[in-house]
Amino acid sequence: MKICVLVQNLYTLGGIQRVVTTILNELVNDENYDITVVMPFKMSGEKLFKIDERIKLKNQEELSVNREHKPVRYIFALNKRIGFLDNGIALPFVLNNRIAPQEKEKYIKYFNEENFDVVIGAGIEYSLLLGEIKKDISAKTIGWQHSTYGSYFEKRGATGYGLMKYVKKCYSALDGIWVLTNSDKTEFDNNLGIESKVLYNPLPKNDSVSTTYEEGYVLFAGRLEREHKGLDYLIDVIKKISEEVPKLRVTIIGDGPSHNWLKAEIERTGLGEKVNLLGTTDNVYQFYGRASVMVQTSRWEGFGMTILEAMSCGIPVVAFHNYGPDEIIRDSVDGYLVDHFDTEAFAKKVVEILKQPEQRKQMGKCAIERSQDFSLEKVLPLFKQYLEEAAKGL
Repeated sequence: MKICVLVQNLYTLGGIQRVVTTILNELVNDENYDITVVMPFKMSGEKLFKIDERIKLKNQEELSVNREHKPVRYIFALNKRIGFLDNGIALPFVLNNRIAPQEKEKYIKYFNEENFDVVIGAGIEYSLLLGEIKKDISAKTIGWQHSTYGSYFEKRGATGYGLMKYVKKCYSALDGIWVLTNSDKTEFDNNLGIESKVLYNPLPKNDSVSTTYEEGYVLFAGRLEREHKGLDYLIDVIKKISEEVPKLRVTIIGDGPSHNWLKAEIERTGLGEKVNLLGTTDNVYQFYGRASVMVQTSRWEGFGMTILEAMSCGIPVVAFHNYGPDEIIRDSVDGYLVDHFDTEAFAKKVVEILKQPEQRKQMGKCAIERSQDFSLEKVLPLFKQYLEEAAKGL
């Protein structure tokens, strides 16, 4: 089967990058699959994720059209704030202008010339693109969702905000839609009138790393975006924990637009001696091998790859209730799920884990067991099954 995956830059840090490279690097070992990835080639720094050399790469910039200073961009940017295009009258304008006609023509020509069996759009942007051009290409099309329905369509500024008539038209044209959790399936299906399939993100192999539970060691890993990742809640939680745990040490792994804000908050709150703002790393498991607890303070979280990675090392995880955490963590068994957004209760659960080593070890043992439910050995066969079903029109 000849497949093509449209995705954002796989060489940079992020959940999509980790998931897509994990699956494709294993899928390419099956000689029945010929894989091409279309992505931006822009590079800054070293490559954080490796792509198997047998996977063909196509520079997306060869297919895209630069409309950086075109008036139409400002129209759609304004729509993300007030949603004035979400009506039947504006729908033809959206279909003709949201993606440049020349760009759509380039994609159509490329997909048809390459004669792909299945084209997968990873994320909302590429799902919408495929929905628009579906009628003009021979390949079957799949929209592979990597976040929640709400984060894609309901938040002002989100890609699909104020475009629901357009979104429904595009998504209904696709041959398949994959979502991350059963909760997502309910929302996508009910709101878009589709029948999606649940595909968990696979757990990357960790080379048998197991944590040593260093005293007072708390870990946070994720893109540093204040609202999404709840970095304001994170600071509040760390402050509360520090009052109860004198030997507290927190490592924050990741980078992003809120890096400077977070650094300033750490200094302002006097947490500088307790918090290490590490930045990015290509060996996160060296830190998983030391932590006693992982925290995730996201306001919304489609899945949570760092949760799985931590659990595979025996680390209990404390997180706010969210689609991903709720699907992964078994409350009071291998971690804790805390009500939105009770930082007092959150901190108490972290302190409890830090102060009770036997409970921590038992939860860690259960976490390892739970993480195996998301192993690549379980996810990859389902990925293949969904591909085959899409190719056959099932």
